Amino acid sequence: METKLDYNGFRKYFEPHSKLPKIIGCVIVALGAVGVIIGGFMMFFGFLLIVGGLCVIVFVREARPSDEQLDDAIAKKVKDLEDTAKHDIDVRERLIKAFPPTGFKNYDMTGVENDAGRFLIRRGDDNKYRTNKYSATEILFAQELLHVYMMRFYLTEDESEETKKSVRYEELGKAWIDKRQAGFVMSNDKGKGSVTLDYQVVIIENEDGSTFIEIPVSEGADVDRTVETINHLIKAKKEGNVNFS
Repeated sequence: METKLDYNGFRKYFEPHSKLPKIIGCVIVALGAVGVIIGGFMMFFGFLLIVGGLCVIVFVREARPSDEQLDDAIAKKVKDLEDTAKHDIDVRERLIKAFPPTGFKNYDMTGVENDAGRFLIRRGDDNKYRTNKYSATEILFAQELLHVYMMRFYLTEDESEETKKSVRYEELGKAWIDKRQAGFVMSNDKGKGSVTLDYQVVIIENEDGSTFIEIPVSEGADVDRTVETINHLIKAKKEGNVNFS
């Protein structure tokens, strides 16, 4: 069963939040503490103020989803990516055991140049930048064909797309990593500001140099290894190597 996302709730994650309610809550707690210290008749009202102030602080904190809640919801949605890819692409030929399927799951920064108005971005409490667009890609290495399955979806609106592509290795030119920069309007608790971020994609080219597919990726050894694997299989097939174990 497909995991549904809380679009309205996740929109709150990216929207700027005022610190005023939290400050008010802290002031109420402080006033309550004074009442408790004074004692006597004021102690009862002091305890009420402390409870009320803490409720305000907790409510403000719970109103915005945490980094972990956002990540966990996405992880549930894409957890069966490899099985989904094999099912939707209907892979009937034997996969190459030496090169197991590879998956990439990322907050997606591609396309902001043409669709900046829909992009929301926020730097989380863990200092990680998250966008309201996400992509998950699975690459399957079969004996004759390279299969790519990609799902893209927004966290703040009910829109998603699937891409399913298969191609013979001989029809490809090369794979390479394209490092890019893009400017974003960033959400933070003081309002909105601009930020320029680095990101990268793996580009797989057709033999004529046109783009077969672009895959959003993070930096890491698995990315370099995947590019090397694709180029190795392209070269091997063009040189006449028919089967791989």
